[in-house]
Amino acid sequence: MAHVTALDATRMKLDQAGVKYELVPHERAIHSARDGEEILGIKRGDAAPNLIALVDGRPVSAIIPGDRWLDLKKLAAVAGGQECRLADPGTVERATGSVLGAVPIATNLPTFIDDELMDRPFVYGGSGDPFQTIKIGPAELLRATGGTVAAICRG
Repeated sequence: MAHVTALDATRMKLDQAGVKYELVPHERAIHSARDGEEILGIKRGDAAPNLIALVDGRPVSAIIPGDRWLDLKKLAAVAGGQECRLADPGTVERATGSVLGAVPIATNLPTFIDDELMDRPFVYGGSGDPFQTIKIGPAELLRATGGTVAAICRG
């Protein structure tokens, strides 16, 4: 049986959902919204990092604008939990099959998408490969992840 990479799993998830997306290759690795701004020439707020958090010990996906900060209390409340913290690198890798800085925008985890992302024509997120980025419309991302849209950022 062939090894399925995080990139393969991401593409399969998006393809099975029947959503439109574009895989954008780049020569330098992207590990942050700032990198995306510099390498892809996008606005930092159009970057959509997928932060993995633990809500009452359960891993969840929080997709936020790259120019905002995740509010852990808001995420816990929306996810129906009490305690929330960001996952450590080992937990992120076990939960997503990817390392920090290359977490796919679409995983099999319960997903919460910040409401501010829904107003953008496209967002750019991880593919599971730091040398390729997913460009996708927010509605398509919501459909692919089965996520919940909520205000999960500070402010």
